[in-house]
Amino acid sequence: MQNQPLFSLKIPEDNKAPVQGRRNVFQRVAQSWLRFSGPNRDRFSSSLEDQERLRRSRVLSAVFLLLIVALLIEAPIAFFVPTYWIPVAALLVLVHERANPSVV
Repeated sequence: MQNQPLFSLKIPEDNKAPVQGRRNVFQRVAQSWLRFSGPNRDRFSSSLEDQERLRRSRVLSAVFLLLIVALLIEAPIAFFVPTYWIPVAALLVLVHERANPSVV
């Protein structure tokens, strides 16, 4: 996971070799996010099942990043409309209860 590129490398027009040194900001942020949130690639073998688990974990990592971006975009809009905070509050309560289950 740490050494695996998120995007395929760009091939110049003369089709000689991929350009490895140039990455745009989005690619660097996405690669850093995968390094931060994704599992270590060494934990997976080369079997088909493990490679599928690695792919799923990378997709989940990307979905979480998009969820965070969507929440950051929505937060200023939802600040002035209290009914938009009901789902956010419910999610926070569920996460809190999941992390700290009460003993009954």
